[in-house]
Amino acid sequence: MQSHIMTEMVRRRRDRTRKRAREPQEMITADNWTSIAWTNANKRVIGPGEYDPYDNRAHLLRVGDRPPSAAIDGAGICVMAGSSPRFYIDGPWQNIEMSSDIFIGKSVKECYLVVRSNHEDRPDGFGGYYLYLNYDDQKMYFKKELTHELGYSSRLVSKSIRFPRRRWVNAKIRVKNGTAGEVEIQGEFNEQNITLTDSGQIKCGDVSNTAPYLDVGKWCFIRTLTK
Repeated sequence: MQSHIMTEMVRRRRDRTRKRAREPQEMITADNWTSIAWTNANKRVIGPGEYDPYDNRAHLLRVGDRPPSAAIDGAGICVMAGSSPRFYIDGPWQNIEMSSDIFIGKSVKECYLVVRSNHEDRPDGFGGYYLYLNYDDQKMYFKKELTHELGYSSRLVSKSIRFPRRRWVNAKIRVKNGTAGEVEIQGEFNEQNITLTDSGQIKCGDVSNTAPYLDVGKWCFIRTLTK
């Protein structure tokens, strides 16, 4: 896995055949995070609740039936293991693009990218906007999580995809505030796209018509789930 996060929107040219940008990117804002620390030739394993010793914004959450781990090879690859590993990047994040190159093994049934999340601020932190990549169903879709206790929406804007195992694929989610108090969400997977506007109509758990979350989130994260 390789990842790239930046606030606001960007205009860029990418080599889509592999794992990183080949040409200069035109930044609209200054704040961004990339996985450049994974290429520093220092192999390490990050354990549950630990931060990357070479990146004070990146950490692995302590969660799951089997303890998670994140093994960084020093050459640009991070391998996550465990029943439900979650790799967090500290914010603050609002209008944002999160991009990740993903290579899944045989035990993974789905993975997802999450933005504008205050998920660990229990009980009232906003859970986030999610782009799901479901290997078992071969679908991509969005979900919105209101809070950890109040729960998720159903699948939103589901689309069929071809999600292969043991091959690098690129996924991306963009979230920004609209001009009329709505939130605009875009998802990409291997050049397929879905879009969603949250204008207050989305039901999460038993709560109908949840308000769009327009504020800053503390984290972005990527999570995988195993069979």
